[in-house]
Amino acid sequence: MSVARIFIFFTLLGLAKRAVAFDGRMCFTSALPNEKSNHGQCSCARPGGPFATLSTSPQETAPASSGRAQPTSLTPSQLNLGALRTKRGFAYNDANLVNEFTDNKQCTKCSWAYNWDSTDNGLIRHSLDFVPMLWSPEKEHTRRWPQNADAMLLRGSTHILSFNECDRPDQCNLDPPSAAAAHVEFVNRYAGRARIGSPAISNSAVAGQGLRWLELWVWTCDGLGCEYDFCVAHWYGKSVEALLGHVASVHEICRGKPVWLTEFAIDVSSDEQHAAFITAVVPRLDGLGYLERYAYLMIQEGRFISGSTITSSGQAYIEA
Repeated sequence: MSVARIFIFFTLLGLAKRAVAFDGRMCFTSALPNEKSNHGQCSCARPGGPFATLSTSPQETAPASSGRAQPTSLTPSQLNLGALRTKRGFAYNDANLVNEFTDNKQCTKCSWAYNWDSTDNGLIRHSLDFVPMLWSPEKEHTRRWPQNADAMLLRGSTHILSFNECDRPDQCNLDPPSAAAAHVEFVNRYAGRARIGSPAISNSAVAGQGLRWLELWVWTCDGLGCEYDFCVAHWYGKSVEALLGHVASVHEICRGKPVWLTEFAIDVSSDEQHAAFITAVVPRLDGLGYLERYAYLMIQEGRFISGSTITSSGQAYIEA
C-alpha cells in the first residue's frame, strides 16, 4: 500500500468516529424495536411492519460471558457441506408465518431464513438454515451478539451476516472505515466457525451510498484484515436487468467473491404483480453461478401467505 493511500485511510478512519443515529424514520426492514415505516423519507418504497423486535428474555439480553467455551474451528469443506443446498430463502419478522408456510413442505427449494436479528425468535427449522445477523455495532445489538450467535451456531447455523445497510443514514449508518473496524471487532472472531457475509448494501444511487460505499469498505478491509467470504446486497426497483446488473457489480467490486441478495422486490403493490416478477426473475437468479443465496422481501401477512393460505406470490416462490 502506498504512503498516500495509507495517509488517506487513517485520515478517513480518524474522521469516522461518530455515533450511529437512529431517527425513527425507518423505511427499510429493521431489527430495532418499535420503529415505524415512513416511505416518504426514502428513495424506494418499502413494506410497512411488522418489524423485528429484540427478545427480552434474560438469556438473550444478558451481556456475553467472558468465560464462554472456546469455539470449534471448522475446515472450509465442513462449512460448505450441505450448507448451500438451494439458493432460495426467507426474510421474515414473524417466525410463525415461516413455520406455517413451510409446514406443508411444498417449498422444496427453500433452504434458509433470516430476520435481521441474532436469534431466530421461534423459527421451527424444517431443515432451514437460520442465518444470524449483527444489525449494527450499537450496544443494544452487540451485547446480545456473542451469546446469540454462539447459540445459533450450536443449533446448526453455518453462516452469519454483518451489518444492515450502513450506507444509509436511516439504517446502520456508518461510513466504510468505521464499519470495517467494527466488523473486525465483532464479526472476525467467527472465521473458521461459519462463513461470513459483508455488511449489506442498498442499491441507492446517492453519492457515497450503495456500490460506492461497498468499494471503500472493501478497500479499507484490505488494510484492516476483515474476514468475509461473500458480499451481501439489497435491491428495489422495476427491472429484472437492473437487478442482475446490480448483483454483477457487487460481484466485481468484491473481486469475484460470491454474492447473497438478502432483500429484493419490485416496486409494485399487488400480490399478483409480485408473483409475476418472481416468476420472471427467480430462474435468472438460479442461473447465476456466483449468486449463492437470495430472499425476496418478504414473508408477511398478505405477501406469500394470508392466514393459512399460500398467496399468488407465495405459490410463485414455491414453483419458480
